[in-house]
Amino acid sequence: MKIVNYSFLTVLFVGLMLGASVAQQSPIVSSYFQNDYLFNSAQIGVNGTKAVDAIIRMPVGQLKDDMKENYLHVMYGFGRNGVGAGFRTNRVGAFNLTELNASYAFHLPLDGDSKFLSMGTSIKFLREQINTDKIVGDPNDPAIAYYNNDPNRMDFNLGLAYNSDNVVVSLAVNNLLKERHNFLVNPTPFIYSSVRYNLLFEDVSVSPVVAYRRMLNDQDIFDFGTSVGFDQLFSTYLFYHTSKNFSAGISTKVKNVYFNLGYATTTAGVQGIGRQGLDIGLRYAW
Repeated sequence: MKIVNYSFLTVLFVGLMLGASVAQQSPIVSSYFQNDYLFNSAQIGVNGTKAVDAIIRMPVGQLKDDMKENYLHVMYGFGRNGVGAGFRTNRVGAFNLTELNASYAFHLPLDGDSKFLSMGTSIKFLREQINTDKIVGDPNDPAIAYYNNDPNRMDFNLGLAYNSDNVVVSLAVNNLLKERHNFLVNPTPFIYSSVRYNLLFEDVSVSPVVAYRRMLNDQDIFDFGTSVGFDQLFSTYLFYHTSKNFSAGISTKVKNVYFNLGYATTTAGVQGIGRQGLDIGLRYAW
């Protein structure tokens, strides 16, 4: 039994390091721009957005097969309303998280069609499990069985946003029924706020962003970055995070299809593990 328990604790420790360093502290770069609904449900269907998003996040470097996130999300904006539904899986070592979510946002016009106050919420159904095939020892260990037999959980997100042609302000409280152990595989910040200012020139747009994230493990992280767009054909992103790492990305558009590619370096506490993250995203909008 002791050998099995040590194996379980080892898996837990590895999951902690991988989940905290990549999934939480280095979010998907497009979350600050095109996919901002990942942090704030109030951005669902804003400006009548109708889109299907598919995102894959994976690490590069050592142990690159031990973590992967997959997102599939659809949103539909109509009138003052926005609705969305999504599916997410996250694997960190032997830990697996599956999430189904549904979202709704109401967009209140403040000045014609250029300024909105948006309020949104989402409900999530989550299931956490341990893959016993990745454990060295007896897969029938009571600690593992207890974890896997934990019933499905439900959680909520609430969001508020102000959107205009030049300014976007977001405030969200996520995982309202938070359980602290969930930060291993749950990358959504508990509290998120951000301010983005859009500077528009002839063929170039510059959008600096300042954001704050409070994670489920009570860590506070500030993000400073900017996006530079060229004639609405492609954009580049660059961020510095106070978790002492950087992230960068590029996006391009061909007719109704958007392609995003992002990269995040490792955080200061785990530089030796080699857990750089690579994001690949595809959007179809109509």
